[in-house]
Amino acid sequence: MTYSRLLLPALFSLLCACAGAPPATPDIEVTDAAREGHFSSFVIKPINSPGHRVDLEERFNIALRAALTAKGYTEQAQNADLRVIYLLGVDNNTAVEIKPVTVGGGATYSDVNFTPEQRARLALRILDNHNHDSLLFQAVIDRKVRDPNASQEVINQAVAKLLADFPSKP
Repeated sequence: MTYSRLLLPALFSLLCACAGAPPATPDIEVTDAAREGHFSSFVIKPINSPGHRVDLEERFNIALRAALTAKGYTEQAQNADLRVIYLLGVDNNTAVEIKPVTVGGGATYSDVNFTPEQRARLALRILDNHNHDSLLFQAVIDRKVRDPNASQEVINQAVAKLLADFPSKP
């Protein structure tokens, strides 16, 4: 048997395993230092690195300001207590969907569909700006974009939900 005949079943097994995986959930961590600290101000500093989408910064910054202001913090350009850094990207990908199809006689085949999708990637950290940049909060997200033309209100709600566990100003 040739290697090419073995490659196809191995590839289908791998794709089936990927298609059956649960959807990605955000990886969020709030440290004890965030809960114990007495912070009142913040500054937002996007990270301009490969993959970062500068064109999305303004809308994301608005959402961050709204969420942190709702928690009682004030934005301050100089000597802020908190430094919010993030890397935000949206990539075009191809999604693979594999469904079993049963035909007459009980035979089952796989129906494979390839569809375009956009994936959003976010790495966000909130640091103590006065204590050697100690970590207070971090979130890492990699998920499918449901609506690439979402309104500012939808983005605001998503960021507020993301920061739900970050403590409000004491």
